[in-house]
Amino acid sequence: MDLTQLAQMVTWLDEEHRRDRAEIARLQQRIEAQSADIVEQARRIQDLEGKLAGTQAQLTRFNQVDQSIQNTKNELVGLVERAYEERVSGQRELERSRMADREMLSREISEVRRELPRIGRVEESIQTRVVEDERLGELIMSMRNQI
Repeated sequence: MDLTQLAQMVTWLDEEHRRDRAEIARLQQRIEAQSADIVEQARRIQDLEGKLAGTQAQLTRFNQVDQSIQNTKNELVGLVERAYEERVSGQRELERSRMADREMLSREISEVRRELPRIGRVEESIQTRVVEDERLGELIMSMRNQI
């Protein structure tokens, strides 16, 4: 190799070396930027994990609240059902009581109706006795006057 070729090769190698150093510097900057991105992403992941843990804790509380609401709903449904059953039972008992009262009144009315003819005869008998008493009173008065 002659000297010009050697000089050209050295120039070419210097140029390649400069390009390689520039590429290495660029890649180094890119690595540093990606490292900063990785650190930022790690910090964001930690923040998100913290928020996720808080959200899961709230979800647990929501589940507890939901369970409490369901329990309260079940209790209210039971209370309403019992109140309805008691009301229906009370209405049945009231109806039975009314029926018993009606039957008793019907029996009493029947008995009064059976007694009505007898009462009519008693009234006639009383009327007859009153007339007889008046006649006897007049007869006694007329006899006293004669005596």
